[in-house]
Parts: sequence; C-alpha cells; structure tokens
Amino acid sequence: MPVKGLLVTLDEDPDRAAAAQSLLRDRTEIELGELNEKWLPLVMDTPTEIMSKELLRWIEKLDGVYFVDTVFSSVDCPEESAKI
Repeated sequence: MPVKGLLVTLDEDPDRAAAAQSLLRDRTEIELGELNEKWLPLVMDTPTEIMSKELLRWIEKLDGVYFVDTVFSSVDCPEESAKI
C-alpha cells in the first residue's frame, strides 16, 4: 500500500483554506496533521499506486490548495522480488 507524506500550502483566504481542509478531512485515505499558519501536513494511504496518483491530482486541483510538496513516498517491493 503506497504511503505518501505531503505538505499542503493552503490559500491565504481563510474561507477557501477552511473549505479545502474540510474536503481533505472527509477522505478516509487521508490523515491530517496540525495546521501551522498556511501549511498542512498530511499522510495519504491508498491501496494502489494508481489510486495514490489520482488522489494526489485531486488534492492539487482543490480550490483552496495553493501548492503540494511530497516530503515522503514509500517504496514497496513486490513480495516476489523481496525474496532472495
């Protein structure tokens, strides 16, 4: 399961930023960290890499989100290649 740590820069407009936070909070694949000024850390945990990419694109397009930095991305090996 792909796990990504993101740092979301929210819009400076408090209403737009709050609306974005609310939408992010409603997603079960996302766990929000503590808001620090306009920066919101979060963790995404999705079943597949495709779903992870789709969720990241959704976050980037949210009204109230100014920018998204990926600060962590898990790199899982398929079970087959993990065996030596």
